[in-house]
Amino acid sequence: MARIAVQEGTEPEFFRAMAAVDELGAATLGLNSAVYRGTELPIRVREVARMRIALINDCFACRGARFEGMTEELYSRVREWRTYPAYAPEERLAIEYAERFAEDHFSIDDDFMARLREHFSDREVLALTVDIAYFLGIGRLTQVLELYGACALDGSPIGP
Repeated sequence: MARIAVQEGTEPEFFRAMAAVDELGAATLGLNSAVYRGTELPIRVREVARMRIALINDCFACRGARFEGMTEELYSRVREWRTYPAYAPEERLAIEYAERFAEDHFSIDDDFMARLREHFSDREVLALTVDIAYFLGIGRLTQVLELYGACALDGSPIGP
């Protein structure tokens, strides 16, 4: 049950709550769509960053969400990003970036940004940063307001 009043309906509480804030809700849902459909980042890169944020936020819905075509192993080894050999350098960097962004953003210095730019264009760094900020913010919003039951990877709700 959400911590705020949410309209009655059949959609998950998150979507019903967003409908209550008109333009802001529409923009939030539009950003969700852009994060998942409007990026040139490899899906694996985005997904490992998303899962690291889901683990940091301890978001039930996001921890359980899976993007079609991704393996369970991709998601389950995120905490082992430093040593798990199947992650590509770009995937390791995306996980590290998500972790630093969420837990110690002051540690993101020029040296780290140079490491990112060895594997990503400036445009990709910006896209990854927006993605991570979205995952962090929306994950915490859903946790704080207890708006469970949806993690819209493709615009579709998922159950617990």
